[in-house]
Amino acid sequence: MKKHPLKVLFITRAYPPIIGGMEKLSYNLTTSISRRIEKSYIVANRRGRYFLPLFALSAIFKGLFWAPKVDLIHLSDPTLAIVGFFIKIFYRKKPIAVTLHGLDITYQDSPKQKDLKKRSLFEKIFNHKVYRFYLKKFLRADLFICISEATCREAIKKGLKNTVVVPVGVSQWEYFLEKKPSLAKLAAVLNVKTDFLKDKNILVTVGRLVKRKGVRWFVLNVMPKLSENYIYLVIGRGIEKERIKEAIYEKGFQDRVFLLGALSEDELKIVYNTAHLFVMPNIKIKGDFEGFGMVALEASSAALPVLASNIEGIPDAVHNEKNGFLVRSGDATSFHLAIKGLFEDKTRLKEFGKEAREYTVKNFSWDRVALLYVEAFKKLIEESKR
Repeated sequence: MKKHPLKVLFITRAYPPIIGGMEKLSYNLTTSISRRIEKSYIVANRRGRYFLPLFALSAIFKGLFWAPKVDLIHLSDPTLAIVGFFIKIFYRKKPIAVTLHGLDITYQDSPKQKDLKKRSLFEKIFNHKVYRFYLKKFLRADLFICISEATCREAIKKGLKNTVVVPVGVSQWEYFLEKKPSLAKLAAVLNVKTDFLKDKNILVTVGRLVKRKGVRWFVLNVMPKLSENYIYLVIGRGIEKERIKEAIYEKGFQDRVFLLGALSEDELKIVYNTAHLFVMPNIKIKGDFEGFGMVALEASSAALPVLASNIEGIPDAVHNEKNGFLVRSGDATSFHLAIKGLFEDKTRLKEFGKEAREYTVKNFSWDRVALLYVEAFKKLIEESKR
């Protein structure tokens, strides 16, 4: 592979060994781009969000040290705006690019104050009003890389200029298993008997349990419309957990809806490779926003068909009838009819899963994403020299 003669400094606030979606994204993005360029330097927060204030301070000094040695600086998201601000003071012409994920700019309109009670001390202090002031004061960049068209529209609404859309990537072998696990292995994950799963239609959702994900809405409005041979697996943690649990008990779905919490990578692979349909029943919540839908790519890369709400950044990840299906958000009848229709021919549903995997791997590989980033970086550097 021919490398582009670029030298880039990556500064990211989330990175392994901490486990999380942002950490995984940052790792895959930086390593994929690094393979395509002459030289890369990575300044990363490897100690979690509670270390972020100290990391930001150290990143300023490290950024100032490395800035003269690179062609461009990339910030993982607007939370690091202050780092770019100080670098610009000393190196005014040094190009800076920032990736926008959606919520990091719409958070300005943010969750209700009552929700802050369930947030960390840092999040309570760094609330929407403070964040709005912070971005207005410190966010300075020459290029804003948006992970979806919806995120780009939000960025433009906020007055940000020079935007480009580059999607998130997916690793094709991360969750896909050539040899599918047995129902017994899934039964062990669910802590049920194998016979219980026979002839069951298995739906699954993976993600943070927040209101916008629509899990509680799905339990209350869609599950009652489905026959008893449908079960729903919910994987993830978040502030909506107790409300979802209440909805499960309210409907008497203790043996149909499984609130599994966070699973290990091996357990998640078992679920992705034994479930029949991945659902993203997102609903619109003021001040909250789905920037893309990375879990949809993970599911389809495992040959698991996806049914998702047609809102915000999700259509950038789920291309209708290519690697999934889109339905109207908040419409229980649409979800019900779509699910019923898909399960009328389970053989065809399985075949579609294989087609979805091929499409996703082709269009959302990290190599392709890295190339798009490199092209955007090259254009920015050329513009900065004019």
